[in-house]
Amino acid sequence: MVTATTPSGAPASYRVGHGDLPGYVAERFGITLQDLLWLNPSQAAFDAHGNLYEDAILNLDPEALPR
Repeated sequence: MVTATTPSGAPASYRVGHGDLPGYVAERFGITLQDLLWLNPSQAAFDAHGNLYEDAILNLDPEALPR
């Protein structure tokens, strides 16, 4: 589920659903897996094996990162 959008209407965040895989989520939003990891540096959405936690909120908006 897209939980927020940018002013242009692009997805800004995404709530991880049951069975979502990092590569699938990245592909769905037209970014690379490396970009997805970069956009979510705290790793709060990923377990030690790189799997996503269900219901975690992923950042998809580079403007939301601290500068």
